[in-house]
Amino acid sequence: MKNEQNKIELIEAKFKISEDQIESLEELLLSDNFNRYSIEQKENENFITFYFKDIHEMEKILKNLQMNPEIELKAEGTWKKITEDDWLDSFRKSFQPFEMIEDIWILPLKGIEEDGKNIEMKDSAILIKLIPGMAFGTGLHETTKIAARLLRKYLFPEAEVLDVGCGSGILSVIAAKSGAKRVTAVDNDPLAVKKAEETFEINGIEAEVFVSDLFENVNDKYDIIVSNIIFEVLVNVLKDAKEFLKENGKLVLSGITLKKVDEFLKIALYNNYELIEELKTSDWYGCVLKKSREG
Repeated sequence: MKNEQNKIELIEAKFKISEDQIESLEELLLSDNFNRYSIEQKENENFITFYFKDIHEMEKILKNLQMNPEIELKAEGTWKKITEDDWLDSFRKSFQPFEMIEDIWILPLKGIEEDGKNIEMKDSAILIKLIPGMAFGTGLHETTKIAARLLRKYLFPEAEVLDVGCGSGILSVIAAKSGAKRVTAVDNDPLAVKKAEETFEINGIEAEVFVSDLFENVNDKYDIIVSNIIFEVLVNVLKDAKEFLKENGKLVLSGITLKKVDEFLKIALYNNYELIEELKTSDWYGCVLKKSREG
């Protein structure tokens, strides 16, 4: 919906949640492909603020959450309408430059003239410029950090990399700035593809990006395939990725909750993958796989 100035309106709704609910809450939101929310802590209390595009989306998301016995949301006041510009202004004010992982910094641009010269970082560090948007990744989520750490560890000079479900293109930029010979990024959302193109342009990198439902429009083989998506989609990535991996190629995956790790690894084994490395945080899991000899 739009107001008289032709600006997108959103519905802002804030709830109090307990800390032990956050993992289940984020998992449910990821499964609904919903990421217009923020979680904050104030005075030892946790809050989640949603930004819904309309009443129907609000009712759908909240109903799904309320049906889960592990989730209890306590409303903080009533919901209100805001413009997307209001949301972005508020977000940009609080979204400061930060070190995503060691020696990789994210610079959220409030103006295209910013260059990151005021950031205290090593000469060898990588700076990724990003224009924040409410629908795509900012590098703040733990699953992105896991994918970034594993990608950097297994990336080698002249590697050819495919980023499946690229979103804003952060992982693709990391690959390109870390020395990859060729980077290809795909997403099933045309808006994500446009966002990735924007990210590549402001970071001065050359990478091919196009619409593809996973590997649907992919034809080449790669040294590394990286994908930071939800569990259910990663299962489909597992099934098809072997056809697009070079000999000794690596599959870097993130977006798996800890309680689904065993199930995921069983599926990986069934699909003839060998576990090379795994990385866990308090809530999330990522891993590196390669084709087993039997595969």
